[in-house]
Amino acid sequence: MAVDVTDQTFQQEVIDRSHSVPVIVDLWAPWCGPCQTLGPILERATDATNGQVVLAKVNVDENPQISGAFRVQSIPAVYILKDGAVVDGFVGGQPEHVIQQLVQSLLPDPADQKVQDLIAAGTEESLRDAVALAPGNEDAVCSLAEFLVRAGQSEEALQLLARLPETDRVRHVAAAARLATWAHEAIHSTGHPSRLARNLAAGFGSAAYAREELVAELGAVLLGERLAIGSDTANHAAYLRHWCELLRQDSRLLLQVLGDARRAADLIAPEPVSPAPDPGEVRSRVGC
Repeated sequence: MAVDVTDQTFQQEVIDRSHSVPVIVDLWAPWCGPCQTLGPILERATDATNGQVVLAKVNVDENPQISGAFRVQSIPAVYILKDGAVVDGFVGGQPEHVIQQLVQSLLPDPADQKVQDLIAAGTEESLRDAVALAPGNEDAVCSLAEFLVRAGQSEEALQLLARLPETDRVRHVAAAARLATWAHEAIHSTGHPSRLARNLAAGFGSAAYAREELVAELGAVLLGERLAIGSDTANHAAYLRHWCELLRQDSRLLLQVLGDARRAADLIAPEPVSPAPDPGEVRSRVGC
């Protein structure tokens, strides 16, 4: 795939596009004999990639700004850009087999492409498949960890992140997982009878247990808002749906649960910076 690029379109056609596919910049001029030989070779090689590698052709006589940016002293000059930066290049003519090898080296690895496709699908199953294919792939692991945090499975998210070296993204997702766990458990910790007289001894699956989970999760939403740690009711929706049957059975229960959640949050952060969620809004967000 080849496109003629000017000083005005260089940002969009080359810099911006290089964040999604490799871009080969061919600096040429009509009077340059070697350029007339190299150009068709580059076009054939990039056309064969079906858009996976883009050829950007720049007439240096008509586009002095691009020529100046690359400090062109001799043509043909070829530069390869990925993610907005020059990663390779050469000056002068090259035989066709060398150009073919160069372009082939820029194509995505089929296994890597499979992983990216699974990540893009965004489901729990596809993300787990991506991690299974590439256990050390930061994008795959962090994407699954983010999904798990939103689903209320922060402990598993932290276990996944532990296999990666620390980077800004890993630290950010891990912090979100720890905060989600802390906020939920902090609300649980306020349930001593001498303070809220809440039932923390109920068995798993019982109505009382489910009610406590609702209190803890909604209280975590309140804490996220009050402490400005990035909580959003929508992020808790998947977890809350596990306990939504109670809300369908008793329309008054949501108000009672919100009251308990607010009282629990008041014990930890008594000065809210925003009002408690509206019961109707909470019901709508969690699909009840």
